[in-house]
Amino acid sequence: MVSGAEFAVAQRSLLISELESARRLGLSAVMQLLKGVDPVQIDRWWFYIGPLIEQLILAQQRAGRQYTMAYIGGLGAAMGAGAVVARAPASSTRRDGLLPSGMEVSRLVRATPLAMAHRISNGMSPAEAWQITSGNLISAVTDAVHDEARKTAVDVLRQETVDWEALDAQFEKNIWDIRQNKLWEEQRRIRRNMSPRGQAALKSVWSQAWAVRYVRVPNPGACAFCLMLASKGPKYYGDSFKASNKQFRGNGDAKAHAHCRCVLLVEPSPGAFRNVIVTNGDLTPQDLAKVWTDTKYKQKYAISDLIAKKAIVKPPSV
Repeated sequence: MVSGAEFAVAQRSLLISELESARRLGLSAVMQLLKGVDPVQIDRWWFYIGPLIEQLILAQQRAGRQYTMAYIGGLGAAMGAGAVVARAPASSTRRDGLLPSGMEVSRLVRATPLAMAHRISNGMSPAEAWQITSGNLISAVTDAVHDEARKTAVDVLRQETVDWEALDAQFEKNIWDIRQNKLWEEQRRIRRNMSPRGQAALKSVWSQAWAVRYVRVPNPGACAFCLMLASKGPKYYGDSFKASNKQFRGNGDAKAHAHCRCVLLVEPSPGAFRNVIVTNGDLTPQDLAKVWTDTKYKQKYAISDLIAKKAIVKPPSV
């Protein structure tokens, strides 16, 4: 008795065989149609040959769709759906007569004499121009079968109201987020316990994602709290101001409170932002006069003292 997995493998092998057979038949047919074309007198004969090539491409598309639907129907029967005939979604049939790019097949085929004339006027010999022009036609025929088979399979999946492409993208993003969060966690642990020798060694791996840190970039008129955070230099990570961090009440990568306009800027190399405050504008006397109150330890700090002896620079994009 054949298992479900074995049946699926056999059906997939059959599908691949049928698609490849259709591709070879299409190749043979288009080669026969183009074989007797005289490039010098293409205008004379293309009226007869062009429509045949259009029909050939359409037949190749439909073959790819038919074989794919037969494969899907066979899998459905094996899974207990019964002897049903799988029908191609409407989105598939709307591709009839279109190239993978979305351009109409007729435009490619009927423009062949004009394409020949254009290439010859640009210095190609008739033989060279025909080699390129006919090559495009041959590719259109041979690509149609497999391209339509893939797109039909996607249409069937989408027909079940599931956007598999979006799910795949979200899945990849979730994986990246988990990995990145682990890297940031590991970086914090390393830096907390790192000796001066280890700090020096860290420079040799700065290009790795886990070694990247950020400075906080405030705008003119920022509150004392944001200016205090900016004064600390490149000590932040990509997730330092995420919503999951209970210390902050923002809604972005660098938001620390409601209506906060600060952003993060990656440190391009170790020490590049040492003793530097990066702002989107010059700090005004009013900014320097602000005082930040540490409510936890009941201490007050003047912004002018926190940024003393530090250079004020603007980010490269400003």
